[in-house]
Amino acid sequence: MGFTSYGAVPVRYGEGLADGTAVAPGIPLPVPDPSAARLRELADPYDRGVLRVHLRAVRPLARAADAHRAA
Repeated sequence: MGFTSYGAVPVRYGEGLADGTAVAPGIPLPVPDPSAARLRELADPYDRGVLRVHLRAVRPLARAADAHRAA
């Protein structure tokens, strides 16, 4: 099943792109891991100060739609 089944119109850059394979056969897809251990692993760079998150603004939840429009 290609992208056309979702209503997309493919732009041709090469043969077979509309019906191509998303993942090569034999390549495992990443499995979601919502465990506490995985969350700690993902948060570790932030905790060590390696990852910094820069916020343009902080808005209350009631203004979430405004935040999306401003993005």
